[in-house]
Amino acid sequence: LGSDAPVSALDPWLGISAAVHRTRDDQSPWEPGNALTIDQALHATWAFPAVHDGVPADLIALDFDPSTLTHSALRVMPVALTMTAGVVTYSGM
Repeated sequence: LGSDAPVSALDPWLGISAAVHRTRDDQSPWEPGNALTIDQALHATWAFPAVHDGVPADLIALDFDPSTLTHSALRVMPVALTMTAGVVTYSGM
């Protein structure tokens, strides 16, 4: 799920949606047999190390469960909050 910017947008939700739904619009999926599950696509995009007390962490919080969204909703998934090394760096709340 790499990005070849400027050929591919840097927005990770676009790549995740394409990997899961195999389309970027309302057309039929392209090679649907190559689709990933949402869990596989998320794992391929971001590492999920264990979070422990005392260990700096970079986290995002979402308002929606990505596994429940349509391809068009997943493509524009907002991020509600980000943390870098345990400090809130963005809050859309």
